[in-house]
Amino acid sequence: AIAPFQEMQRMKALAEMDGEEADTQGREDEYEDLRKAQCRHRAGIVVASAMALSCFILALVSFAQQRPRHHNNFFSRGLDLSDPADNMQAWLKTRLSFEDNSVTWFWFSGEIFEQRDGSKGKKLFHFEGFNAARYVEVEGGYEVITREMGVYRDKDSGAILEQWESPEAGKVDVIHVWNDPVNWKTNLSRSIEYGGTEYTQMGDRVSFPMRIWMDKESDLSVAEYPMNAQHDRYQASEMFEFWVDKRDLEDPSPSAPATVSWTRIGPWLPWMCYGQQQGHLVYSTSGFKLRSYREIPAELREYVERHDRTYMDAPTHYETPNQSSFKYFAQLYRQRKEAADVLFEQLRAAGLEEGVVGLVEQAVERYGLGRMLEEGLYREVKQALGLAEDEGSEAEELGSGSAVVDATAVRAAVSAYEAVPKNVLRREEQ
Repeated sequence: AIAPFQEMQRMKALAEMDGEEADTQGREDEYEDLRKAQCRHRAGIVVASAMALSCFILALVSFAQQRPRHHNNFFSRGLDLSDPADNMQAWLKTRLSFEDNSVTWFWFSGEIFEQRDGSKGKKLFHFEGFNAARYVEVEGGYEVITREMGVYRDKDSGAILEQWESPEAGKVDVIHVWNDPVNWKTNLSRSIEYGGTEYTQMGDRVSFPMRIWMDKESDLSVAEYPMNAQHDRYQASEMFEFWVDKRDLEDPSPSAPATVSWTRIGPWLPWMCYGQQQGHLVYSTSGFKLRSYREIPAELREYVERHDRTYMDAPTHYETPNQSSFKYFAQLYRQRKEAADVLFEQLRAAGLEEGVVGLVEQAVERYGLGRMLEEGLYREVKQALGLAEDEGSEAEELGSGSAVVDATAVRAAVSAYEAVPKNVLRREEQ
């Protein structure tokens, strides 16, 4: 529209200089048409912009409705921890993350002590591990879906232990923690059971306790597992404390940075082979909420990736029952006993005398937690039968005197065992 208008103005100016009236009707008509078209164009842009803005606003509203709204509840009015709904959502934001399908990692590290009547605590192990968790919102509450692992380390060197010298049974296998799943539910009426409701606040500093009391029939009975079960009932307590900054809870982000302490008092671990001795274990650990799996210390990540890569993620669905170290031990014990049964069949098939097979059975029964799947039975059987270190020594009368066995027979028994296909033995790694 500018070009016709400028031409029209030029024509008028030239005509005035000549004392004439310029004939600009054509240009005026062209200008008017272009001006009207431009107005229509501008009106179209305004309408289209308004429609686009409306669609954008509707999309934002829809997106906000699809995402969890819990961490947005506190902004306009501030967080009130005395309100049950605010309290539970603040607790879940501390323990988990409201970001869609994200995994929350809590890493911990500390020490394990044994304590007996009349004595101070004695450090046995360094302990390190992590928990991987996500949540699912269900009607009336939440399902918290997790798995956890932990490794026992040498109390001095810090090396991850595969064997440990038990005062009662000599060298025993160290069975690390592989608990999958460890799930729980929470809602407003029972949030006190797994954190929430109770809290301590000083200014912007907030802590949430999580106290778990366990008293049930043990997965390991003294009669069936005399070297591994301390009691027929399983009693233990675990005390967590989660610390968080109130300002982080009120922040619009879906998760809040947090630290944790974990104290546990419980019975002897089954693989320690302490039997029914008096006393208990005390765990004292602390840790941090991490942003990703990659923040877990490299050595621990490498151990997980070598042994069980499922722990690189949290579970995706809720299931029961939960796993525990005692239940895992019982499952592993049964697997190894089945492998030993295969061994005995092989020994008999190899033509060894029944007396020799019986002695090997006794050795496996007593040293069933030795590294029989990893290194064969040779060293354990030899130790159990009391054979001299010199493999060429003369045969000795062992046990009740009903059987005579020498190192050659033991080697034959072990060779027969080691000939069993590994898939039949069902090694722990598989």
